[in-house]
Amino acid sequence: MNTRQITLIKLVTLLILISTLMSCEPKGIKPDGHISKEIAEEREQNYVNNIYGKELNYQDNREFWFSNEELQKMIDYAAHVGDSLDLTTTGLRAYLGAQMDENGNWKTELFFVPTVEGEDLNDNYNDSGAFNDSQSGMPPISFIKP
Repeated sequence: MNTRQITLIKLVTLLILISTLMSCEPKGIKPDGHISKEIAEEREQNYVNNIYGKELNYQDNREFWFSNEELQKMIDYAAHVGDSLDLTTTGLRAYLGAQMDENGNWKTELFFVPTVEGEDLNDNYNDSGAFNDSQSGMPPISFIKP
């Protein structure tokens, strides 16, 4: 499995986890993209068994935590930047990145970039920077509770 495929699978897994965490709406209506607990468990196990454990010979981040307040601030800031520049913000796009730790190992990180209406659907608005203030513990917290 090549690095591009691994990165794609990591991104899909992270987006699924974020979608699961943000799936509770006040009216109890499940949003588009909601997946069941069982599907989330299966996808986490797929990642752990097929990519995480096979491709790395050290423990990497594989989960990211953002408070509701921080997620809301990201959304509000993206909307503010869009409004101030007369752009219509459409959401946030998640990217995987990497940062070297104190032991010289690359650790996966997650960052968000605001998106705006543009020539392509949901263009990135990179001029505003990116959001990267998650917490990730070692060892990673599993979605599946023993």
